[in-house]
Amino acid sequence: MFSSWKRCGLLAVALLMSASAQAGVLTFEDQDPGDWVAPLEAGYGGFEWGNDPAVVFKDYIQSRGYQLGTVGNVGLIGWDGIISFSRATKFNFDRAAITAAWSMDEDVLVQGWRNGQLLYTKTLQTSYNGPYYFDFGFKGVDTVSFLGTGGIDAGSQDGAGPQLVLDQIQWSVDQVVPPGDVPEPASLALMAGGLGLLALTRRRRS
Repeated sequence: MFSSWKRCGLLAVALLMSASAQAGVLTFEDQDPGDWVAPLEAGYGGFEWGNDPAVVFKDYIQSRGYQLGTVGNVGLIGWDGIISFSRATKFNFDRAAITAAWSMDEDVLVQGWRNGQLLYTKTLQTSYNGPYYFDFGFKGVDTVSFLGTGGIDAGSQDGAGPQLVLDQIQWSVDQVVPPGDVPEPASLALMAGGLGLLALTRRRRS
C-alpha cells in the first residue's frame, strides 16, 4: 500500500503533467495538392492562416526548396515569403523546418504576437537545400508571422523570389508564464503547503 507521502507525490506529478496537456506537429501530410499545388484547408490544425498559403507535392519541382525542404510528401508554401498562423487562445511555438524555395542565405524574420503586441523576434537564414530546423521557444502567443527577404538567387529556371517552404511546425499549450505576466509563487507555495498538510493529516490518522 502506498504511503500518504507517495500518494501526495503522485498527485503533484499529475498536476504538473496537466500543465502540458496539449501539443501537436503540423505535417500537412493529410492535405491533397491535386496535380501540383492547392490552397491549404481553412482552419487547418485549429489555426487561421494568413496570406493564403498553399500545399505542394514534394517532387513537383526537383532539386529546389519545394522538394528538399519538405520532410514528408507535402510541404506548405508561403507566397512572397509571407505567412502567418494564429488562434484565439494562447499557444507556444516551439520548432519548425523553414526552407527557401529558390534562394541561398535568405533572411527570415519570425515574430510572435499576443493581442497585437510583439513579444518575440528572431531573424534567421535559410537556403533552398534544406530542410533547416529552427527552435523558437515563443511562449504564450496567439499569432506567429514569417517574412522572407533577400538571399542569393540559386539560378533555377523554374522560379525565383522569397517564397518559403514550411514543414513540421511544432506547437504546444501549457501554463508557462509568458513575458509581461507576473508569476505567482504564492500560489505554488499554497499548493505545496496543502499537499504537505494533507500528507501529515493522513499520517497522524494511520
